[in-house]
Amino acid sequence: IRVISSNNNWNIVQLPEVEGAIVALNPTNGGIKAMMGGFDFFKNNYNHVTQAMRQPGSGFKSFIYSAALEKGFSANTIVSGDPICFDDGANGQWCPKNDEDDVTGAVSVREALARSLNIPTVRIISSITPQFVINHISHFGFDSSQFKPYLTIGLGANEVTPLQLAAAYAVFANGGYLVNPYIISTITDDSGKVLAKTAVPNISQESPTIDPRNAFIVNSMLQSAIRNGTGARAYRELKRNDLAGKTGTTNDSKDVWFNGYTPNLVAVTWVGFDQPKTLGAHAYGANIALPIWLNFMKPIINDIPQLQLPMPAGIKVISGAAWKGGDEYVYGESNVATEHNNVASAPEETNENEQQPAKEEHKFNNIESLINNLLN
Repeated sequence: IRVISSNNNWNIVQLPEVEGAIVALNPTNGGIKAMMGGFDFFKNNYNHVTQAMRQPGSGFKSFIYSAALEKGFSANTIVSGDPICFDDGANGQWCPKNDEDDVTGAVSVREALARSLNIPTVRIISSITPQFVINHISHFGFDSSQFKPYLTIGLGANEVTPLQLAAAYAVFANGGYLVNPYIISTITDDSGKVLAKTAVPNISQESPTIDPRNAFIVNSMLQSAIRNGTGARAYRELKRNDLAGKTGTTNDSKDVWFNGYTPNLVAVTWVGFDQPKTLGAHAYGANIALPIWLNFMKPIINDIPQLQLPMPAGIKVISGAAWKGGDEYVYGESNVATEHNNVASAPEETNENEQQPAKEEHKFNNIESLINNLLN
């Protein structure tokens, strides 16, 4: 925006064309803590958090790597980063490239996710198949019909809303449980009588939607992305060991994201134009969306207890074996990680304590049923 000083006040003299959104929720129950759906509701009452279907870019890779763990990959499985091309189905070829057109050579799964490398990601998808990815990501609350079984799924070519992405990342933040976001907790009349109340889940009594070992390991890889990867600015400025997250940038930088969290709070930021067009040649999630996320987190982060997810049973710790020298975590029964098999080097080309509710109080499983009941 452009502002001028007038009579000791600042006035906006040029409104931005670009839009943005942020949503934050409690990963243990889905309660929405904050939501900003655009620059100015009176200028545009479109809520980008709940309505805007946008490409998540590399922010979607976290779910690809979660799928890979279920197919026998481990965080220290070695994947080739050499260039590769695929038949595009139109008598041509599609050759994925990394953001900087660099060739990395062989990298571990952990490093590939932390550095958001495209070529190893596409090799992994080709190995486990795009359809398996789609089947797996349904465990994060996504509708499978949103996605097409193409290799580009790993680069975030399909569309999701910021709220969907926040709820999906909550699965990693809480250790493997799916939560349903809600914004209204309780409705009362002017006398304080409770008219309706959202049924808040207790995930400790629920069944996990993905293997808790999977959630723990992906969470540890996303911590690597914060400490040594594309989201490193968050770690440098907040200095929290429980931070995890992933940047997201689409082709031509039409959408940029930062998806970050602690075990107590998930926050997703998005920036883009309503009519998609490039934000600029050097626009990335790390330098546009991440600073917004930091501006939101800095005033509140010290009030959020610093926690680490407990390590579930069935995980083997390999001391000093991770990228950058930390401990590595693998499924206890898996031999893939300890052998460092190059299983993706030649993929197939596949296209408060509350009172008991009064009798008049009703509980609803989601906000839609709550509102419909009130309207009726």
